[in-house]
Amino acid sequence: MIITISELAFEDLESIFQYTFETLGIKKAIDFKENLYNNIQKLSQMTTMGHKHKNLSEELRIYNFEYHSIIYDFTETHLQIIRIVNQRRNIEDLT
Repeated sequence: MIITISELAFEDLESIFQYTFETLGIKKAIDFKENLYNNIQKLSQMTTMGHKHKNLSEELRIYNFEYHSIIYDFTETHLQIIRIVNQRRNIEDLT
């Protein structure tokens, strides 16, 4: 399966990595990034693991990972990561 990460999701990831690095150190930041990528790989193998959300369009799903939500879309051959946001963030702000 092809996995792509949107520009906004990439910016989200960099922001999360920077925050984690500044507050918890480089080891935790690297661990987070590696765990996130592992979960994205798992998601690409089981795309229906996530759930639909009433404030997102019908085709989008959310998969919760640690304290973050991965918002994504998929087809049979493609997984697109749309956003990676803190679970406390208001999803309505993203639409």
